[in-house]
Amino acid sequence: LPTQFRTPAGHYSPAGSPAPIECPLGTFNPSPAQSSCEACIAGYYCPTRAMTTYLPCTIGSYCPAGATLPKACPRGTYQPDVRMTNLSNCVYCAPGKYCLTTN
Repeated sequence: LPTQFRTPAGHYSPAGSPAPIECPLGTFNPSPAQSSCEACIAGYYCPTRAMTTYLPCTIGSYCPAGATLPKACPRGTYQPDVRMTNLSNCVYCAPGKYCLTTN
């Protein structure tokens, strides 16, 4: 008789799957025995396949939902916090100061 096996965390198996499938970039799956993966939540990123958790977005960048890598704030702006979610979190450098690179 065929045997069913639990799909490991970081993977998913739709009905009829012959093998577990790694969660794609930008997604994660913290639990075993799942039929789909979750999009990486805003403020975090998922840079590799088969992730079981997500990484916090870094200073100088922002991460929308489903991010595979942090998006750097544009030149002339900065962002001093972690886990930011969109471009509007990047702020212009103050008068009398400059921001040569991101961060």
